[in-house]
Amino acid sequence: MVILVVFMSAPVSAYDGEHDYVIDSKGRRTPIPLTYTVEEVYTYFGEEAGTLSNPQDLFIDGHDNLYIVDTGKNRVLKLNRDGEVTGIHSGEGRAALKEPHGIFVDSDGDMFIADTGNGRVVHLSPEGEFIEEFIKPDSELYDNSYPFNPVKVAIDPLGQIYIINKEDYHGFIILDPFNEFKGYVAPTRLGFSIFDRIVKIFASAEQKEKLGKRMPPTHTNFVMDSDGFIYVTTARAKTQQLKKISPVGSNIYPRQGSFGDTQGDYNLKHFGKEWIEPKFVDVCVDENGIVNILDNVTGRIYQYDSDGLMLTAFGGTGNWAGKFLNAVSLAMDSRGRIYVLDANLGTVHIFKPTSFIKTIHKALDLYYDGKYDEATGPWQEVLSIDRNYPVAHIGMGKAYLKREMWREAMAEYRAADDKDGYSAAFNGCRHELFRKYFGYVILAFLALSVLLIYIVIRLKRKAHGASFMDIKEMNCLHTALLVIFDPGNGFRSIKKDREAFSYAAPVGLLVLTIASRIVSIYLTHYPLAAVAPEDTNLWQEVSALLLPLLTWAAASYLVTTISGGESTFPEVFAAACYSMLPYILLTIPAALLSNVMSIPDSSTYNLLGTAAMGWTGLLFLISLGVMNSYNIWETIRTAMVSIFASVFMWAALGLIYILGLKFLEFIVQVYSEYKLLLFG
Repeated sequence: MVILVVFMSAPVSAYDGEHDYVIDSKGRRTPIPLTYTVEEVYTYFGEEAGTLSNPQDLFIDGHDNLYIVDTGKNRVLKLNRDGEVTGIHSGEGRAALKEPHGIFVDSDGDMFIADTGNGRVVHLSPEGEFIEEFIKPDSELYDNSYPFNPVKVAIDPLGQIYIINKEDYHGFIILDPFNEFKGYVAPTRLGFSIFDRIVKIFASAEQKEKLGKRMPPTHTNFVMDSDGFIYVTTARAKTQQLKKISPVGSNIYPRQGSFGDTQGDYNLKHFGKEWIEPKFVDVCVDENGIVNILDNVTGRIYQYDSDGLMLTAFGGTGNWAGKFLNAVSLAMDSRGRIYVLDANLGTVHIFKPTSFIKTIHKALDLYYDGKYDEATGPWQEVLSIDRNYPVAHIGMGKAYLKREMWREAMAEYRAADDKDGYSAAFNGCRHELFRKYFGYVILAFLALSVLLIYIVIRLKRKAHGASFMDIKEMNCLHTALLVIFDPGNGFRSIKKDREAFSYAAPVGLLVLTIASRIVSIYLTHYPLAAVAPEDTNLWQEVSALLLPLLTWAAASYLVTTISGGESTFPEVFAAACYSMLPYILLTIPAALLSNVMSIPDSSTYNLLGTAAMGWTGLLFLISLGVMNSYNIWETIRTAMVSIFASVFMWAALGLIYILGLKFLEFIVQVYSEYKLLLFG
């Protein structure tokens, strides 16, 4: 059963990495129509400029001139919008460059170059003449343990210089126009690590020194918009690899989780990339807040809207047009074309947007301009091309939401699997219905409350309707009622008549437990459901209930047998099954109740689930003590040992499984060698 669960729950993907796609809410790739096509690839830049050598940065100015930082040849190339080289700036004297890594060009055409090898930012005229340089600031606030080696640079609207320093986690270095240090902005932080916590507590000073100090991630690239907001990419970060930094230094990008994609595919495996961890190296943003980030590991460009919704992923790994071996920079011109620089091949690839992505951008522009009705037209056009494109459904849902068309909005958000949007629409619909039928809602609530109280009182009387000592044959219903209302007597009744024990009632309860779980999956309201019915793995759901229960029964029986317990295994098994009664009683009502709730009400729904699990756990503990005549401390101690024994049993089974695979591998190798020896 364990093996079946492992193999049936393993993700399977037939995606080959050759198509544009988006990541859906479940983390799966969904292929979409082509969003960008390769228009041209620059490989040779004329007789004078030749080819590139380890280029590291691109920049496009307000006139669509393209600047390429050719690091290996210590120069900057300038190309016009037609791809013709109009300037080669290698410099002489004080303008000479050494291993430049970044460039920013202002509205006057002046170039600010991160001259990494010379440890400065150099300011050159449009003709490449030296104007000034910015060097390591003379300030007590500057951390001198980090050499001044600028790799990326930009100028804000106030003329201040923002610098990313090589392998420096302090964030941006800010200099004023007079080379005065103004401070650091947006430093990176270390995430929590349980390993670091353990090392800090238990390791000696010498061991800590040998292990080294874990450093925070570092920014890799950034771009400023016209309002002074900074979009920045960060390497080696688990979350927030893309941030939008406000002028006060805080991240205000709506999406705070992880970006990109960690899934491999056949194409990546061909190039030796088995495990994918994104390394974002550059970012560009258009005037409407559409963000593109470049992943150096996969060579993919991921595009997001201003709310953090993925619009497309394209590009990839390879040595042909539109694919990259070492993508290091990207930029966007006024026509929406995206330029990507490959350092290994020394090439610049130009991607042209298709009509499909242009329609998406048009719909987003209309929506963010407040033209909600007009935005539905482009979204419907997108859906006519790709019915499953999630952002289009979300766009339609937002438009319907603004028009208070709640049910239509719910349908669109459901199609996009957007639980937050669905909840917002559902809350509007619920509020409208509640106002319309307020009196009926109150009467129904009071009637259900009275009925529930009446049922509980009747069942409680039924459970105590006869003295425990006077009952000779306890039926399963009466035992169940006692377990609910009087657990001590209920569990004692299980072993009262050992000779007449039957597995029918416990197995029946086990079946009801499984049925409750499966039925609740289909009854739980969509925004509160942990798993969608269509994604349900029945083997996994059944195993998640059966295996812990059976393991507990076996482990607790073994432990109590060693420590002088009084119960037999059938009785332990029966007690475990009866202890699941709270789960059986509360799971389906909670699922039904969830249909009048949404995400803001999830705490109430989760409270019901916690109550069911807590009550069930308490019954397991009571059964252990009552059926073995333990006091409270003996019960707690035995429960802890039983839990440890359960974990040990699974560890042993896992070890046997791994050793079995190794043994099978050994047999296959021996057979192969034997076959080769005999038959050549």
